[in-house]
Amino acid sequence: MPADIKALDRDGLRAAVADAGERAYRAAQLERWLYARAASSFDEMTDLSAALRARLAERWALSVPVVEARLDSADGTRKYLLRLRDGVTVEAVGLPEGKRLTVCFSTQAGCAMRCAFCATGASGLVRDLTCGEMVDQVAIVARDLGRRATNAVAMGQGEPFANYDAVLAALRFMNSADGLGIGARHLTVSTSGLPAGIRRFSEEPEQFTLAVSLHSAVQATRDGLMPGLRRAR
Repeated sequence: MPADIKALDRDGLRAAVADAGERAYRAAQLERWLYARAASSFDEMTDLSAALRARLAERWALSVPVVEARLDSADGTRKYLLRLRDGVTVEAVGLPEGKRLTVCFSTQAGCAMRCAFCATGASGLVRDLTCGEMVDQVAIVARDLGRRATNAVAMGQGEPFANYDAVLAALRFMNSADGLGIGARHLTVSTSGLPAGIRRFSEEPEQFTLAVSLHSAVQATRDGLMPGLRRAR
């Protein structure tokens, strides 16, 4: 099975275009087709040459998650079960409020943190998600609800900082004018509190925002509720 082109970050897209013998500006066009326009095949990318589309299709797969189920709440919230290209399922949630649409997206299938209050951790970690699988969650929810996503939060399944590089790449695609065009301050990572990830995130140049799940101000209580954090200190 060829690798999915949506597993590449922005530098990876530029490298893929260069490997195909094309100039760098083609990477921005490719990004727009993958995310802003939600292309499901390379053939749809009509402002790329036929030769480039053929080379990309020969080298890369292009997958789009499938909506397996929707669950609506009386307040307009909609929960999604999405099936990925390898059959793994993840959850995303759309929360419309006035002119805003916030999408909570998953960063991993399953989770290794084993938090006592979270059902996801009971099944353990299945795998990390790619950056494209995260961006696709936000894009699919927005299209399904018929409105633009104004906010996105890494608050679904998984610990975002346990999949740091892919999460950061996803945020950058969500923020990019060639991607989803969501303002940096409207993109939030919610972490159980991995110190190394928090420190690294604080040094990134973008103004992404951070939320930390405390659950208790008493460290011994936190250790009991969130045993996966003990290994990270």
